[in-house]
Amino acid sequence: MLQAVIFDFDGLVVDTETPAFEAWGQLYAAHGFTLDLADWVRCVGADYKVSGFDPVLNLDALLRARGDPRAGTLDRAALVAEKDAIKTAICDRLGVLPGFHERIAEARALDLKTAVASSSSRAWLLRHITRLELASCFDAVRGREDVARIKPAPDVYLAAAAALGVAPSSCLVFEDSLNGVRAAKAAGMLCFAVPNGVTRALDFSSADGTISSLSTFSLSSLV
Repeated sequence: MLQAVIFDFDGLVVDTETPAFEAWGQLYAAHGFTLDLADWVRCVGADYKVSGFDPVLNLDALLRARGDPRAGTLDRAALVAEKDAIKTAICDRLGVLPGFHERIAEARALDLKTAVASSSSRAWLLRHITRLELASCFDAVRGREDVARIKPAPDVYLAAAAALGVAPSSCLVFEDSLNGVRAAKAAGMLCFAVPNGVTRALDFSSADGTISSLSTFSLSSLV
């Protein structure tokens, strides 16, 4: 029996994934390159340490291939800080994606518990949950500091279920990334993919279904 609904956050509740791609894209353009979405999307929902795509190392490799004297001199911390500044400036103007509030209201009406399970930091999650006044929407929030391994490992979903006091098999998950779907399925949960503009081209056949938007269905129709 379904007891809880768990949401990823970035790219699902708020479309922070597009600004992240755009921010790195600006940094690549400043060095004369175009960031390939097919490369970038590999780390959506995870990070470069586990995804196999490191945007800084990739940029350095492009510089080396061009014989650019800047190869080998990139300052990772400075690049990441610049990316974060660009991304944050955009994200701080964003609202929630269509259908989110309706699904929360429906979950409450069905007496289902709700949580966020994300690979992002708690500070990032709480920044936007507070800004958008979403605290009452979630019974628990779990991020990267709460687990030993982030997505695609199942840890953060298992941590969210434990915080809610429910069995993983009684949880329904909504995810926008392939790494997130892999994490939810590894946790033994029902998982529906809700792709965004960054992740739309991915193969979500491992999910229990794919939905175009949180606004295009009802929880009752799924359960």
